[in-house]
Amino acid sequence: MLLTHLYDPLYQPSPLLMRALGVSPQQGATGLQQAVKVASGQLAPTAETPATARSRRFYTLLAHRYVQEMTQEETAHHLGITARHLRREQQQAIHALAQQLWDQPLAPIAPAPDHLSVPTTLSAEEAAQAWRAQTQQELALLQQNSPGAIAEIAEVLAGVVTIGAALGARHHVTLHADLIKPTLTAVIHPSALRQMVLAAVEKLCQGMVGGEIDLRGRTADGQIEIEIVAAPFPAATKVTTDLMDEIAGAYQGTVRCRTGTTERMIQIHLPVAKPVTVLVIDDNDDLVHFYRRYTARTRYSIVQVAEGREALATAKTVQPALILLDVMLPDLDGWELLTALQADPVTRVIPVIICSVVRRPELAQTLGAAHYLTKPVARLDLLRALEQVYTTHATT
Repeated sequence: MLLTHLYDPLYQPSPLLMRALGVSPQQGATGLQQAVKVASGQLAPTAETPATARSRRFYTLLAHRYVQEMTQEETAHHLGITARHLRREQQQAIHALAQQLWDQPLAPIAPAPDHLSVPTTLSAEEAAQAWRAQTQQELALLQQNSPGAIAEIAEVLAGVVTIGAALGARHHVTLHADLIKPTLTAVIHPSALRQMVLAAVEKLCQGMVGGEIDLRGRTADGQIEIEIVAAPFPAATKVTTDLMDEIAGAYQGTVRCRTGTTERMIQIHLPVAKPVTVLVIDDNDDLVHFYRRYTARTRYSIVQVAEGREALATAKTVQPALILLDVMLPDLDGWELLTALQADPVTRVIPVIICSVVRRPELAQTLGAAHYLTKPVARLDLLRALEQVYTTHATT
């Protein structure tokens, strides 16, 4: 299937498919892959498109599954639906994309605008700069579309062993992941971490003629430390870490390459994913259930209080990093509660996000709220608000 080969440099598409989509033989697989990305981008919803619209879900689903290369389970979590529901939606989204491709004029892909054009030949330095700029753009988009994402180290490394087994066999190298606690998590998107470790495995395999690569994970000096250790490894063989450096840098991490007598080690250091408690003051249990699903596989953890009169005491006890406050509460006006939270010296330091059907953003700001969301709120909008407010206040 073409969608699963969007980033496969060895993909050999059918000449009939290329001709049907107006891609010339000179453009090759790269041109076909670009045509699919362009068609997918044309499905992007406008700002006026409702958050619950199917077209918006289709676009987000395709972007997560195939552009960002997430698994079905990860995409289902991001959309707040079950994996079974996702599979049904995925078929419909692919059909919509196929229709978009079919409806396009059967002509070669138009050249990029002048200000985006790339010379047909680049010097080595220019090519490296272009690659770095594109990589940083892709990483920024991944962070923008997956705020607060965390990676379970054991799960990622186990996946790398499975995916990298064929590559290892080609070089007569055995891959092995040590037993790692499931609670070991880092502040990085799982897909980004997978690409880092896979890149390390590939680079090491290419320098080996048989042997073993061991994947390890632990906490060290308040950080997550991942070690990819290859043995035996020729001491004189150079290993580059360009992609790993770019990804690690985007998530405040570092990469180091260490040379031993008979082994080579690539170390990845990343921030530990510490739970960020969000106190949700809302009597709508169904909605809070969705909030919990929205924040699954992120660093945000939901604690609910259904009544406003309990909220102030709970906030003092729990000391959450953020408060998500509904204005329409059964026992107390939300604006009064916001005022009380701002007046108390213990709770006034906790940023409050108003999330309500009552659209009064100016009043919320005047009374001290850090952000305002209108119900119903989409998953991405909620996560972006949490991430924006948390990171802003964590650095002040």
